[in-house]
Amino acid sequence: MASFLYTNGEHHAAEAVFVFGSLMCPDLLARVIGREAAHIRMTEASIRGFQRRRVAGEHYPVLVPKPDGLVEGRLVEGLTAEDIDRMHFYEGDVYELVPVTATTEDGRRVTALVFLDTGAINVSHDGWDFSAWVQTERSMALVLAERLMTYYGRISLREVEGVWAHIKDQVDSLYGYDEEVQAAEARAYP
Repeated sequence: MASFLYTNGEHHAAEAVFVFGSLMCPDLLARVIGREAAHIRMTEASIRGFQRRRVAGEHYPVLVPKPDGLVEGRLVEGLTAEDIDRMHFYEGDVYELVPVTATTEDGRRVTALVFLDTGAINVSHDGWDFSAWVQTERSMALVLAERLMTYYGRISLREVEGVWAHIKDQVDSLYGYDEEVQAAEARAYP
């Protein structure tokens, strides 16, 4: 049975979400949804009509429209409405859930929700690579997600950006991460 979410002024069946960035990491997804992800299925999948780019000054990507684009990611199925609500909290109100058609490696086509930019994100021209992210940014992202999710249910979606900036500054200082390193990584992984 599908649960329903209110997104973009419409109700959408929420059984699957296409993820294309840090949420492809099962450990991070588990921290975001607040429990082990044993009840969900993650399958390699892709969507057409987009390109993945790094968000300016951040460690994560955003999708931008590109008519001939293809983005590889993962189809996450078996999510509850609360799982998706927690994912939206993690992503913040700069993203909205929009239905897309994802195609799995075995050719199955599934209508899924994807987090797309509301127009509030400063998009860089740099690409984003999951493998590079796992090697260089995963550890820090796990700490960021864990700290951010302690606010779930205590603050509104609109308040996430302010809390995120504070948490990010704290964790960046712990990891000694700076923008020069980020720019070098972005050039290395277009």
